[in-house]
Amino acid sequence: MLKVCWGAVMLAAAVLSFVSRSATAAEEGEWAEWGTGGASDSGTIGVTAQADGGRDVPEPAMMSEAADDDQPSSMLEGRDAGSARKGRAGTLAADVNGYQDLRWGMKLPEVQRRMPGLEESSRGLWVKETVVAGFPAFIGLAFKNGKLKEATVQFSREIPRGLSREEHRSAIINALTKKYGAPKKEEGFLGEHQTWSNDRMTITASDTIHGYTVTYTSLRLLKEVEEVSPDGL
Repeated sequence: MLKVCWGAVMLAAAVLSFVSRSATAAEEGEWAEWGTGGASDSGTIGVTAQADGGRDVPEPAMMSEAADDDQPSSMLEGRDAGSARKGRAGTLAADVNGYQDLRWGMKLPEVQRRMPGLEESSRGLWVKETVVAGFPAFIGLAFKNGKLKEATVQFSREIPRGLSREEHRSAIINALTKKYGAPKKEEGFLGEHQTWSNDRMTITASDTIHGYTVTYTSLRLLKEVEEVSPDGL
């Protein structure tokens, strides 16, 4: 649980840096305002639809799509192997191995092609403001040895549509459950959290001081040793 909290802290710091730069750019007309739907594009999770009065509003979108290390990139487009299946609570389908149409181990150029609009933060994460499951959020991507190892979705603390914090949390958990099946519930440092896992990755959904957070982690890359220069050792 401490790892999950640290990941959320890292993304929160990256988000603060990103928002600060975005605010400055907004004064120059370079950035769309939060929640206008401008953050969504072909490489993001959220999409928009016309509501009454012609205003764009986000539609719920699936939280992730499966990716398979052994398949070429062309076979990953639009693939959805992450659908809920009956089984033990908290167990992911064996072929779920990534986030959206990203797969663990991808290099940055391919990730940027599949998810346009990413910005590098001062913390070394690649961050994007977007819409997830109909709610404003930030996505943070982490790399190890140049390979994608983790994706974190941090929802805004500014909850839309007059929903309470509990309603917001329940809506996200319900969407995850529809996608991946019933979660395993665990008690952690900051209260109850939900987890899903297979031999390749884990998904952890938890409430943090920075907002509700869902973290997708590659188990293989989590164990891989970070390569650093021996200079100074």
